[in-house]
Amino acid sequence: MTAPRGEPWLVAAFLLGVLSLLLASGDRLLGDPDTYWHILTGQRILATFTLPTTDTLSHSFAGSPWIAKEWLGQVLLAFAYDSGGWRGVVLLTAATFAAAFALLLAVLLRRLRITAALVLALLAVPLVASGALARPHAFLFPLLVIWTAALSDAAERGRAPPPWLLGIMALWANLHASFPIALVIAGAFGAAALLAARPADRARTALRWAAFGLAGLAVTGLTPYGYDVLLLSVDFFGRNDAVRYIKEWQPLDPSPGEALAILGLLAPFALLAVSGGVLRIVPVLLPVLPCAVLMVQYGRFTGLFAIVAAVAVAGPLGRQVTALAPAPIGRFRAAPAGVALFALVALALAVVPRPAPPPSVTPMAALDAALAAGARGPVFNAHDYGGYLIWRGIPTFIDGRNDQLFHRGFATALYGAERGPDDAAFLALLDRHGVAWALVPAGSAAAEKLSRAAGWRRVHADPVAAAFLRE
Repeated sequence: MTAPRGEPWLVAAFLLGVLSLLLASGDRLLGDPDTYWHILTGQRILATFTLPTTDTLSHSFAGSPWIAKEWLGQVLLAFAYDSGGWRGVVLLTAATFAAAFALLLAVLLRRLRITAALVLALLAVPLVASGALARPHAFLFPLLVIWTAALSDAAERGRAPPPWLLGIMALWANLHASFPIALVIAGAFGAAALLAARPADRARTALRWAAFGLAGLAVTGLTPYGYDVLLLSVDFFGRNDAVRYIKEWQPLDPSPGEALAILGLLAPFALLAVSGGVLRIVPVLLPVLPCAVLMVQYGRFTGLFAIVAAVAVAGPLGRQVTALAPAPIGRFRAAPAGVALFALVALALAVVPRPAPPPSVTPMAALDAALAAGARGPVFNAHDYGGYLIWRGIPTFIDGRNDQLFHRGFATALYGAERGPDDAAFLALLDRHGVAWALVPAGSAAAEKLSRAAGWRRVHADPVAAAFLRE
């Protein structure tokens, strides 16, 4: 008689363990300045039941076209904040990432022995967790696991993708603007299915996957803004010069831990090449290659690479390497106690700490001092302070909405003047925009230029930020 399988207990323990780790670093989850304006946008949508079409949050682009293309993710964050404050936002974010990891482990356990499945899942943790922040970006990861696993199953079994995946695509298109990547992944799995199909079946295979791809493209228009979200998302990768100045959009520069995790995820592909020949791994690599290219070009896509690579390699690895094939898992007598312990730890971490966004994105003292000193009119602010200014009801000079605003030369002119050797060019930029006060990081190039400038007075400085008023 086969021993009862222990996957549910193992998956539950993994979920609660990751949840506990994320809750323990709750302040870190709130370290993105964009969290502020995402929540505020969601609150306005909930209050008015209308979606924005023009910018009302900055003074430099006031009235310009702007849409909340991640409106559903913003509404979820707003609901979490309105229900539980920053603790609610942290809990929602941590639970979303933990659910993604639990789904990933459940998928891997169907394809690999327990040890191999755990290793792949654990290798994905640092690569996904590096982008674990409270923003709509979080909601893509559970959908990515479901999407990739279903496509992988369809390709390996020589079937068309299941129609219910179109619902996942429609949901993704309203949660986060990364959904065009899902179409690329589907195309790559379709190519892998075509390579694996018998010659007599290739025409039918190509037709089925092409029909699914077209249907997937069609449902991306099921948003309040129609296909504008798709067009903006595609355009963002082509003509947006602002992203080159944002850290997470820089080329990959992994930490030692991330580098080891990437190498660890690549190792199974080498094992497949050794056991089955180099040509055998071409279909397995096809879905991973576009994700690897994106990761190398833009460091923020390490999590995308980790999940797609782990899911894509798991099935072939379990079939070709006998020692790694799935095997029944016996009952763990201590499993219920272990899950209960993890649950208590997670509950304590969810209730006891009082998370809050860190000072690096919350220059509260400097802003309060500037307002007390009479700051009025247009502000010049650092990019990372834009979210907090929006939160306080102050129109920004620049903020994190670089997908639609602050590009096409604006960011290039700004950072060129701010970081360049000529103080006059920077001050002329402020004059052109009628800037009356400034909120910038302490010790930044902008702070040094304003400290030297005639007609400007520093009214506050602390280790985080400095505030200046025009005389």
